[in-house]
Parts: sequence; structure tokens; C-alpha cells
Amino acid sequence: MIQLLPSQPGDMDEVKRHLGYRLPYHHPDVPFIASWSHKAGCTVLLRWYLFQAHLLLEASSYDKGRGQMRLHQYERDVFKARPGYRRDLLQAVAAGKPLILFVRCPFARAFSSYLQVNSPQIPRIEQRGQQSRMTRLRREIQFFTHGREMPLNTPMPFMDYLRWLQAQDPDGVNRHHAPQHSALLDHCQVNFFRLKHLADTARALERDLGLRSSGNHPKMFKTKHAVPKFESNSGAAEKLLDEGITLQRTKRDPIPAISRDLLQRRPEGALIQEVFAKDVALYDSIPE
Repeated sequence: MIQLLPSQPGDMDEVKRHLGYRLPYHHPDVPFIASWSHKAGCTVLLRWYLFQAHLLLEASSYDKGRGQMRLHQYERDVFKARPGYRRDLLQAVAAGKPLILFVRCPFARAFSSYLQVNSPQIPRIEQRGQQSRMTRLRREIQFFTHGREMPLNTPMPFMDYLRWLQAQDPDGVNRHHAPQHSALLDHCQVNFFRLKHLADTARALERDLGLRSSGNHPKMFKTKHAVPKFESNSGAAEKLLDEGITLQRTKRDPIPAISRDLLQRRPEGALIQEVFAKDVALYDSIPE
């Protein structure tokens, strides 16, 4: 049985200062606050939280945004824009309302963030004469690596991305690439869970806290963001890490799965351990 611990905030001025870095999900009808991280199941978590708040149907019908991004547009325009949202959230934290956070394996998340700047959408965006965050970031990493502007489709080994990331200010880098650990976690007691168990943990919380059951919603914990992967011998995976991944593919084309074990046997693993030291320590401290 899951029993959530109260938030027990320390210095409320510090809580207020750091609360907005990744503004948590809060609703008076849900008995906990959900903190979240980019590239760590935030869309799935948002969907489930809105479901528990009886707002998922409204959010799914929102007339702005497309696909899964419609939920995030609703989150920004409606859910978090309601009057007094931050004030009510702060009061809930001060009153001890539990905080939960699902933490993704930092090695898997680092590789996922790398895939974002190797998206096959990038050439199509470029062909349309448009700009995007992914395109700008890819050019920034290329310039950092080569010291000059390069063709956008120049292969980018994983280590090039990690060296660029190592040189960034964690507080200033795009938050899809910033650590999951934030200063807010230092000032509140948080109930941590591993992201890979999100569906099972959510259903256990539904059972133990008397929440709405998501059992009749098979797509509740599915995501369309994930790049399809296939299990392969280490040769294919190491080739991808060493040479980079082509942009000339579709988003349905699978790539070799990259495991934490493989990365920890290579130089990339040590760099991930350095850049995401707090994330690794936090993730490894959560019971399996």
C-alpha cells in the first residue's frame, strides 16, 4: 500500500522562489501535487492528472494545439492560467499536501534528449524555411563542436552532444536538456517513484487513495513521443553512438536500443554521471 508523505516545506520563501521553474500540477480535487520534468513522462503524467481532476475530456477537446501537444496548450492556456493558481499551489504546499515526482533513468533521458536534436522533422522544417527550437539547438551544438557553421545534416555523435551539455549552465540550458533535480526538491519532502513504473504506480495510487480508475482507458499511459527501438547486438548500438544518427529517416524508423549498461562501459557514461550526478543519485535511491 502506498502512503504519501506530506510535503513538509522548509523555508517558504525558497519554495516560492523555486516553485515556478517547472510549475507543478495542482488541483483541489486531486489529493497530491505532481511535480514533473521535461523528457520524463510529463505528457502522460499530465493526461493522468487531468483525468483525476475530471478535466481530460475538456483538455482533449481544446481547440488549440495538435495531437498530444493539445494537452500542453490547455495546460498553459487554461489549467495553470486559472486565477490564483500559483497562490493556491503555494498554500497547498505550505499545508503539507503531498508532492510526487516520477524520475526517469538519467542515462535513458540523456539519450532521449539527444534524439530530440536529431529529429527527422528537422530537415522538413528547414525545407519549409521555418525555424524551431530543435533546429536552433542543433546548429548551436554543431558550432560548439566544429567552431563554424556546418550543414544541418552533418552527423552528430552522442559524445558531441554530451560535451556541449557539459559546458552549459544547468540553470540556463533549455529545460528538455536540464537535470530533473531542481532546487524545489531541496526545500520540500517529495514522494519519488521511477518513471518506468508510472502505470503501475498510478493504478496503485488510484486503489490506495480512492481515486478514479484508469483501468478502462488503455491509452492513458501511452505516448507518441517515443522513438521506436529494437534490441540488437552491441555493435549496432555502438556504431550509432560513435557515428551519430541520420536525419534522413522517418519518425517510425526504429533505432538500436541504448542501455544504461552499455553507456556505463563507454566514455559517454562517465560524462552523463558527471552532468547528471544529482539525478543519478536520486534515481538510484528510489526502491525498484
